[in-house]
Order: sequence, then C-alpha cells, then structure tokens
Amino acid sequence: MGSKAGSASKVKLNTFDDLFGGAENTAGEQIIHAKLADLHTFRGHPFRVLDDEKMEETTESIGKYGVLVPGIVRPRAGGGYEMIAGHRRKRGSERAGLDTMPVIVRDYTDDEATIIMVDKKKIGIAQGVDISFLTEEAQQWVSVILGETGAAMNASQSAKLKEYGKSGELTPVMVRLILAEEKPKERKVTIKGDKINRYFPEEYSNDDIEGIIIQLLEEWQSKQ
Repeated sequence: MGSKAGSASKVKLNTFDDLFGGAENTAGEQIIHAKLADLHTFRGHPFRVLDDEKMEETTESIGKYGVLVPGIVRPRAGGGYEMIAGHRRKRGSERAGLDTMPVIVRDYTDDEATIIMVDKKKIGIAQGVDISFLTEEAQQWVSVILGETGAAMNASQSAKLKEYGKSGELTPVMVRLILAEEKPKERKVTIKGDKINRYFPEEYSNDDIEGIIIQLLEEWQSKQ
C-alpha cells in the first residue's frame, strides 16, 4: 500500500458517472440521463426555484463537475418524467447549457412522492427513498412521530425502518424506538467549509455531501 498522501491524491470529485458508473445502482434502481425537456414539475410541488445567488453557485458547480447527485423522477402519463427531487439541479443544468441530467426513475405513488419532498431538515433524499419502500400506513407512523418529536432522521435509522418494513415486523412502537435512538458517538473529522463548499452547490444537504464523500472513500479503499 502506498503512502496516505499518494493514495489520497487519487480521490477526486468528478461527474456522476465517474462516481457511480453504469446505468443501475446497487439498489437496482434505473438511472438514466434524461433530456431536460422531458422533465416536468411534480404537480403541487411547493417550492419555487429562483435564479438567485445560490443558483449562480449551483450553475457554476454543474458547469465544472456536472450533476453529482441524480434527481428523482417517476414516469409521466403524458410522456416524459415527473420530477420529484432535483428541480434546482435541473435549472442549474439548463443555465449551464446542458441538455440532460442523471435521474433515478422510480414508480412512486402520489403519497410516496410527497414523502420525498418533505422538509429536508427531517428527511434527506436518501432517507426519503428508504421510507418510500414502507407501506402507506407505516409511512404515516413515521410522519406523525417525526412531527411529534421534531427529530431528524439519519441514514442509519431510515435503513433500519426499511429492513423491518420489508420483513413485516415494523410497528408504531418500533418506529418510535428507532427514531428515538441516541446517535452513536463516533470519531469526527472536520473539514472547513471554504475547503469543501466549492465542490457542492448550496442545495445539497449535509447528508448528500456525506454520501458522495463516503462513496468516493469506499471506491478508493477498494483499490488499495
């Protein structure tokens, strides 16, 4: 194994294809490069996309590195796709002069799609995808308990909910216990914002950024 400095220098932030490679991720979800013209706003989408300073940063980032985190869409009855997550990335791609962007295609119901678009402070994109695998009743349990406690859900908790949901063992009590779990104390490495912000537009949550960094480190580790 080479020196840490030498090995670490191989880790670089690049396009989505370079990070995740191929048209299918480990969960078996279909990932495509969809034409921007085929991406339509989800009906009732509650957020406005503004051409503000943050959008300028998003556009600059996409122009340099492409779209690092794919949007989430579902097939649209009238053709094309209905966009559930990634509206700002779509606009940034348009402003950067791109014709396509990577998206995950899933057959979400209206209720499942709505779960993805809830407050990102409580449920990030990755967690929302996990929750979408639950039954409508179980999703309601999660929504109610998050509303009652004001807690945020991390990726580990959403993964547990998904697994218990798949096995049919999930109950309201178990949901409450999982969401109330004390976050484990782990070694922390702090990277100053000015060193990392230039790689990610403002719209990316901490979970999104962490997921990309972990993916890169896992890829790097597998090559050692």
